[in-house]
Amino acid sequence: MGVLLAEPEGGFDFVSALSMDEVRTHVKSLSAVGSRFTGYPGYYRALSYVNSTLRSLNLTPKFLEFTVAVPFDYGATIRVANRSIRAFHLYPNLVALGAATRIRGQLVYVGKGSPAAGSDLKGKIAIADFDSDWAMIAAGGPAAIVFLGPVPNRESALDKISLAPVDIPRLYVEGEDAKLLREAAEKGLEAAIEGRYEWRRVTAYNILAEIPGTAEPEKVVILAAHVDSGSVVPALAPGAEEAVNIAILLHLARLLKEHPPRYTVWLLFLSGHWQGLAGAREFVESVIFSGKVGREVFPYIVFNFDLSSGDSRVVVYPGGFFYGHRTQGAMNLYTDFRYSLMDMLKEFYNKYPNDYEKIRSSAMEYNATANLVFLRSFNPGYAILCSQPFFLDAEPFQLAKVPAVSFLTFQDPRVAVFTPGDSYERLNWRNLEPQVKFAFFVLSRVLSDISTVFKGSWDVIKPRRVEVDPVNGGFGFVSVYVDVVEYDPVVPTLYKPVPNALVVVYKRDWYYNVMGSLAVTQFNPPFGMIIEIANEEGRARVVGLAPPEIFIRNVEVYAYKVENGRLTYVPDMGSNGLARFLPYPPKLSMGMELRAVVFRAAHLLVPLIAVPDTPLPLATFNMYGKASYAIPYTRYISPYPVSVSIFYPNLAPPDSYYYSIDYVHRFAVISAPPETEICAIVSLGSEQRRTIILLNASGSEIRGYKLGKAGSLRYVVGAPMTYVSELMNLAEERY
Repeated sequence: MGVLLAEPEGGFDFVSALSMDEVRTHVKSLSAVGSRFTGYPGYYRALSYVNSTLRSLNLTPKFLEFTVAVPFDYGATIRVANRSIRAFHLYPNLVALGAATRIRGQLVYVGKGSPAAGSDLKGKIAIADFDSDWAMIAAGGPAAIVFLGPVPNRESALDKISLAPVDIPRLYVEGEDAKLLREAAEKGLEAAIEGRYEWRRVTAYNILAEIPGTAEPEKVVILAAHVDSGSVVPALAPGAEEAVNIAILLHLARLLKEHPPRYTVWLLFLSGHWQGLAGAREFVESVIFSGKVGREVFPYIVFNFDLSSGDSRVVVYPGGFFYGHRTQGAMNLYTDFRYSLMDMLKEFYNKYPNDYEKIRSSAMEYNATANLVFLRSFNPGYAILCSQPFFLDAEPFQLAKVPAVSFLTFQDPRVAVFTPGDSYERLNWRNLEPQVKFAFFVLSRVLSDISTVFKGSWDVIKPRRVEVDPVNGGFGFVSVYVDVVEYDPVVPTLYKPVPNALVVVYKRDWYYNVMGSLAVTQFNPPFGMIIEIANEEGRARVVGLAPPEIFIRNVEVYAYKVENGRLTYVPDMGSNGLARFLPYPPKLSMGMELRAVVFRAAHLLVPLIAVPDTPLPLATFNMYGKASYAIPYTRYISPYPVSVSIFYPNLAPPDSYYYSIDYVHRFAVISAPPETEICAIVSLGSEQRRTIILLNASGSEIRGYKLGKAGSLRYVVGAPMTYVSELMNLAEERY
């Protein structure tokens, strides 16, 4: 324990009491409980640890229960040469789990997935290095892909996730098992895989502990961090970097208990961070919008901890990339706090010069010669150069007009985060300590004088359901209901509910917008979207949507269903689906009812889509995953326009169909009713040039591609040659 010094005038000095040894102890314990992916056993052990630690301080934590949808991996076994090898499923492609159920085939080692290695894999089990080109391997039509660990870094982990729901079984094996499996694959041995992977609605908890204020207890400062962790292999998510922030909060709990603050402090341990900030959204809905707030308690600011150890530069950051709510209107919330923070940074510079040099950056610095302070993170838009798109638990609070900022290590690439290798041993404590000191320094000042945050009437920052400001951008936090249905002409209403479907919500480009690409979440990884499971009546409640009228893009709602590990329902883009019920409501209001139409489907994977007469990719994205223009002042746009026409061999379009494009991995997933023969044309560019024609024709006879049963996936194997052959057949028939 650190030596507690005398309290300075005006409040307790948290910096002097900081004990990094105590923080280390908590991190070591929390990163050893197993996967803290929400809903997994290690997550509940972490909650128990937080609870017991708080109770040891004579605090009485409240467990605030909610449910959340998670991909739950029961694990898999690969049996080969009388050996059983333990394997784990990868994170879903959007919602497609790729569950490995009753798979048999020859093992083939494909290394990093060269075109030659992935050319003939139909019915085989591909064994690949983790940093391989998995899309090239998938083009060969394997029965499953097994990746060999370790996962080299976060970037490689994210590359294994597609935003198109391609339902290919994909597994992960590490350590000695990985060596054994590679040896078996190099010998071409036969193997059998059996696993279980499903979407589950699990019970999660936000933990709230209260430290009553000694002078003005009705005024509240919220300190937050998330308990759960994420990984490309959900069952292997040690999350040591993320555990740092829980540990800081537990350390603060002891200091605040021993030295009660002037104002009430809520210590908030959130869950569901990797499920679209589910815990933070639920807390705003159930607590911030409860009758108690504004009558008995008055939250002034939320400080969210999102520190990491790969870099020492820290900023105080409003908003984030989940909602992209960094409008001028949002930044205006922090006018008073920004000026106060300037003074705090000057004071920190003078009092802790060595620590200041470690945390300073062009985003947050004090020029002593000119006596100027720069806090560029409070400028609207992208503002500062973050290392990646950060989805921050402070965001739902700010969306509801509650001032909320994050202590953020903004230039840390966090190479181990979202990987099974995010271990305690990799942490760099020298980078962490100056960041924690600065955060504690800011808290000391705020907890001594709440006017450093906001000087006006609290009513100005009172939580808002919707506040429209077409000039600066407004605020808004609404919850809606989504009914998932499928067309059925034999029922009186023509549509019947689809129970236990998955509802996916994100924000797309739209006319009314003041934030540019920052507000588009269409290309976020799935954990940067909202995914909910509908009940038995096909209804899902979606909490914490940003209304389009606050001018940060339009919400789109789609639905899917996974049964027995297979994707069996997809959005209906046909005459009975999107043609009748648009997925993007022009306005949203509290309690509004939306409809998402799905149909039962089988799938066709069309790989290796390319623009034939240009070296440019289908899309380019900036470092935040936002579509960007690679070559300014040219006709090239991003994403490159890709459309798919789907029809039967008699040239009639199906009543129900669906397609999804993965611009990064260059493939399309096409869906149509099961057991049907379909044809497709993939057109590229604004001119919609017909680049890929899939007819499976023989002379003048069009046979199409026969789909299997619901949830099955067929591949266009040998794609480049198939595409050329199809075009040549068509040319011969025409000319």
